[in-house]
Amino acid sequence: MVFISLSLTKLFSFYYPEAASWDRYQLKLVIMVLLMVLCQIREIKHMVPYSFIANVMLAVAFGITGYYIFSGLGEVEVHMSNGFSGIPSFFSTVLFAMEGIGTIMPVENSMPEPQFLGTCGVLNSAMVVIVFFFTSIGFLGYFRYGELTEVTIMKNLPDDKIAAQIAQGAIGISVFFSFMLQFYIPTDIMWKRLRSKIPEQKHNVSQIWLRIIMVAVVTGRC
Repeated sequence: MVFISLSLTKLFSFYYPEAASWDRYQLKLVIMVLLMVLCQIREIKHMVPYSFIANVMLAVAFGITGYYIFSGLGEVEVHMSNGFSGIPSFFSTVLFAMEGIGTIMPVENSMPEPQFLGTCGVLNSAMVVIVFFFTSIGFLGYFRYGELTEVTIMKNLPDDKIAAQIAQGAIGISVFFSFMLQFYIPTDIMWKRLRSKIPEQKHNVSQIWLRIIMVAVVTGRC
């Protein structure tokens, strides 16, 4: 939620300077309402189009970021080693980047042929690609910007360039449309615990309110 709102505010404020003074909570409220609608999708197979859009937007953002990284590679002096003090931060960053692994079990349970998740299956092949991209962006990003590297590489891109603005918008859209997939797991767990305690005729209404409340709780804390 924070990342989406900051990305949109940064993008809009270049063309509309007054956007920088927008109430961030109002923008978050709009995003929250849209997420409440999207998170009413209950089957993973119905999330595929949105996941596809998120992946395309992420690929666009990666491509543009790569362009800016390679256009000035080697211009900044970097320290090749930072000792052991940065290792905990490194592991926490990697674990955060790989948080999508939590969706694997629900996906496997809904697959007609779970064997596709074998040694050379979809999961391992996808994770190899993901690790390659993340490692490349992380290593080359630091090699390009050195100690000036921001928490997110998107902040290092120039605000006045169209390509960088597209990347900023693309990554915001990607996070927005991937939210429902991450949201699927806790909702599924909660509903399995509550379903047996609710009359069957009220299941539909109960699911709607459960998803609305959970989105409000999750996004309200951001």
